[in-house]
Amino acid sequence: MSSIQDVLAGLQKTYLASMPEKISLIESLHSAGDLEKLETEYHKLKGTGRTYGLPEFTQVGATLERICDVAPEALPQAVPLSLSLMARMRDARVQGTSVVIEAEPDFQTLVKIVEAKG
Repeated sequence: MSSIQDVLAGLQKTYLASMPEKISLIESLHSAGDLEKLETEYHKLKGTGRTYGLPEFTQVGATLERICDVAPEALPQAVPLSLSLMARMRDARVQGTSVVIEAEPDFQTLVKIVEAKG
C-alpha cells in the first residue's frame, strides 16, 4: 500500500502532465473573449493547485481569477504572463524543483495589476 506522499506524488504527476492542455484551453478561451469561462478555468486552477499541493498554481489561479473580476481590460497582458508562468512552474515541478512564485517578475506584474484596482 502506498503512503499518502506517494499517492500525492502520483496525482501531481498526472496533474502536471495535463497542464499543456489546460494552458491551451486558457489560451483558446482568451482568444475567443470568453471571460466567464476564462475566469472559471482560473478558479479551477486555484482549487486544484491547493488540492494537489502545488501552491504556486493556486496563487496564479487566484490572481488571474481576481484580474478577470476587477481588471478584465488587463487580460491581454495578464493571460500571456500567466501562461508563461504556468509552463515554467510545470517544467520546474517535473524536474523535481519548484518556482518561488513571489520572486517571479511576471507574477509581480500580475499582483501589481490587482493592487492597482484595490
